[in-house]
Amino acid sequence: MNDHEKDRGPSASGRIPDDAPGGPELQPRPEDWDDAAMDRFWLGVYSRLERGLAWTLVSASAAVLLGYWAYEFATEFLADASVPMIVRLGAAGLLLGILLLLLGAIRERIRARSTDPFRRVRR
Repeated sequence: MNDHEKDRGPSASGRIPDDAPGGPELQPRPEDWDDAAMDRFWLGVYSRLERGLAWTLVSASAAVLLGYWAYEFATEFLADASVPMIVRLGAAGLLLGILLLLLGAIRERIRARSTDPFRRVRR
């Protein structure tokens, strides 16, 4: 190992050392943690669980409502002969474009999340 590699330290490989705080092994509960500290810890965990459950319910409900709306739009508005064809095509194109942009943004966020180099960095 040359001097340049020594200066970069153990994190130069991009791997978190096994002895780093919060590393792969679970640490036992510190002796100075009292019941109040444990209560605060579990409140934080439950808060995150509740937030995750809430986002899941909102997302699933929005998907159901948007699916129903899309069905109604396709069967009522697009099938209505009294609406000019250019308006129906324009509305369908606009909605399809918005949907594609939304799906692209979601796909990009998922890909960025899986390759985020700072995922395990604590604030």
